Order: sequence, then structure tokens, then C-alpha cells
Amino acid sequence: MTPAAAASGTIKSTSAASENLSRYQKIRHRLEWKLKHLVDGYRQATSTAADATVEKLAFAEQMFKLDFYEYYSYLERGIVHLLLVFGLRVSGSSASSSGPRRRWGDDDDEDSNRGGYTHRYHANVLDALRDPDSPFYEVLGSGERFAQLQKAKELRNRWKYADMTPEERERDPQTWRAAYKAWKDARTPLARYDFDHMLIQILKGLAEAAELAQQRLDEVSRRAGEDTDDDSDSDDSDVSDEYDFMVDAMDWEAV
Repeated sequence: MTPAAAASGTIKSTSAASENLSRYQKIRHRLEWKLKHLVDGYRQATSTAADATVEKLAFAEQMFKLDFYEYYSYLERGIVHLLLVFGLRVSGSSASSSGPRRRWGDDDDEDSNRGGYTHRYHANVLDALRDPDSPFYEVLGSGERFAQLQKAKELRNRWKYADMTPEERERDPQTWRAAYKAWKDARTPLARYDFDHMLIQILKGLAEAAELAQQRLDEVSRRAGEDTDDDSDSDDSDVSDEYDFMVDAMDWEAV
């Protein structure tokens, strides 16, 4: 490879890393905003107030579950962009390969037998984290944080059908799956889930993963002789400060 070609490759690598970190930062802001509404929805769904009728509680619970489904989608997108800072791409394929752009695949996703390439994607994102060679293995791909991320994904899969009526389940080709998830979900009251612990663990891991991604971008940029301060929409604040909003927002007890 000629020096010019090598320099061009480095610049492209820096540009891609910077772009993906910037996209993550935008998603982080969405997570911050949506968390407040998620907490409020949980309070409404588990309210014990005198005017909390069965109908109101059922509707609030349905809305909360759909909001949680969407929230996990943002978490997942944030993780994917942080992985891309390292040039690691997640696909929907069941086959994995090694190389500069490593891909992860997993046939064990509960949606995989629906026959689609994309249905394995969600499981593959977690595989990319739990791989011992993953840059985020220590901060998000192992231990309690990964366990909570797995639980969140399970709820994401289950609550995907939260607004499906019995009639719609009858018409759905996967009616047995939707009906089973509804039955399983009814066995666990919403108030029994520890969302405080779950999301704090996940978001702390995500914050530390973002720090590692920033370090990676800084390293790549130094090689290219670039300054990334304006590119990544980041600052020098401590990791613990990045998600300070959790302390205020995640008071799950109704006041």
C-alpha cells in the first residue's frame, strides 16, 4: 500500500469513527429525554391512587411496555454505533467471521425462526458485546450489566406485542408466539420488575463504553494528526457525570 493510500484509509477510518460517535451522542440525548417519560409511564401504570381505575392502569401499562420496547431500540442503536467506532459491524447473519470488520451471528434469537435476516440481528448485538475480544466486554458484555441487558432484550421481545388484541393474535401467523408472550407477561406484575437496577446497570455500562469509543477515536485521530474535539460532540466530563440524569429521573417510587 502506498503512503497516499494508507493516509486516505486512516482519514476514512477517522471520519467514520467520528461520525458514529456523533450519532451515538445524539442517541444518548434521546435516551436521556425518553427516560423521564418512561419513569412517568411506570408510575402511572403502577399507581395505587384512588382514581386509578382498572381501565386506566391497563392502558398505562400497555403504553409503558410499548415505550420500553422503543427505549430498548435506542439502547441497541447506541451500542451499534459505538461498536462501529471500532470498525465492528453487527449483521443479521447467523454466520460469524473474523477480520477487520468482524461480524456476529446467532441462531438462538427467539425471532429467528420467523425466517428473516433481520430477526437475528438483535441477538447478534448482544453476541458482539459478550465476545471476549469485544472492546466492550468488560464494561457491558459480562457480569451484571450484561445480565440486565439480556433481561431488557427479553422484555423488548415480549412487549413488542403489547398492543395486540386477542382478535389480532388470531389473525397473526405467529399467533402462538403472541399468545404465549401475553400469557407469560400476565404472570409477572409490572411492579415486580426492578427497572431502577436494570437501567442504571445498562446505562452505566453504555457510558463507559462511550468513553472507550472516545479514546479509540482520539487514538485514530492522533495517527491522522487531527483534532477531534469538535467532531465527536463530547467533553472532558467524568464518566459518572455523563449519566447524572439517572439520579434525578430514575425515582421509580411514586411521590
